[in-house]
This record gives sequence, C-alpha cells and structure tokens, in this order.
Amino acid sequence: MIETVFEEQHLSFKFRFETLLRLRQRHVEAAEVELASLLEKSRSLSDSIAVAAERLRLFRHDLDRRLQEGLPAEEYHLCIMHMETVKDRMDNNREELTALQDEIRKARYRLNIRYREKKMVEKLRQRDLERYLNEKRLKEQKEVDSLSTIRHAWKQKNGEKTV
Repeated sequence: MIETVFEEQHLSFKFRFETLLRLRQRHVEAAEVELASLLEKSRSLSDSIAVAAERLRLFRHDLDRRLQEGLPAEEYHLCIMHMETVKDRMDNNREELTALQDEIRKARYRLNIRYREKKMVEKLRQRDLERYLNEKRLKEQKEVDSLSTIRHAWKQKNGEKTV
C-alpha cells in the first residue's frame, strides 16, 4: 500500500526535461552500439590474423617437408610468392587493427561522455522529484494543520475537551 501511494506520487510528477533525458538515453544506446560494432570488427580482424598466422606456419612446415623431398624451383617460387601474399595481408590486417583500436578508444571516450551527460540529466530529474515530493508533503502538512486548527476551534466552540 505504501508503494502504491509512492507510485501515485511519482505518476503525477512531470519532469520538465523528460524529452532531453530520453534523447540522452538514445545517445548512450547509439554509442554502445557503435562500440559493440567496433569491438566485433576488432575481434574479427584478430581472428583473421590468428588464422592466417596458423596457415602460414602450416604452409612453411609443408614447404620444408616438400623441399626435403625435392621440390622443383618453379613450385618453390610460387610457394614463396604465396607466403609473401599471406604476410602482406596479415600486415594490412595488423595496421587496420591498430587503427581500429584507436577508434575503439575514441568510441569508449564518447560513450563515457554520453553516460556522464545522461547521469547529469538524471540527477536533475532526481532533484526535481525530491523537490516535488517535499512540496507535496508540505502542502499535505498544511492541509492537516488547517484541519486540526478547524477541528480544535470547533471543539472549543462546542465546549468539548481538546487534547
């Protein structure tokens, strides 16, 4: 029952910056989505680099084995070119990952700013709610005091004892 009264008091409360609060929440959500997307891309690049490194290691091992068995020079040259291509792709992915890590750092910073902006508006909302509840309590107390005064005056008029 106490919770119901408290909820009713909240229902009649209108925050003057409610639209701004919702906007800040959407900004936070957008920044979270951006960061999640960048992190997923980073994870994907890291996985690609790891897979390429493993393939390169296995390819080198296979090349060493084939060299011992007598690999023709033309095939050896093709294998070396293939390995260089894989290394170049890995280097490109590493550079992209480095740039992406910088973007992730910036996205985290932007998200932190968005959180702080939202928190600031939430604090304003909380202060306004507390002010509203205090004003409501004062108004109710004045009504109770007024009723008590009227009751006391009525009892004195009718000769009843007052406590």
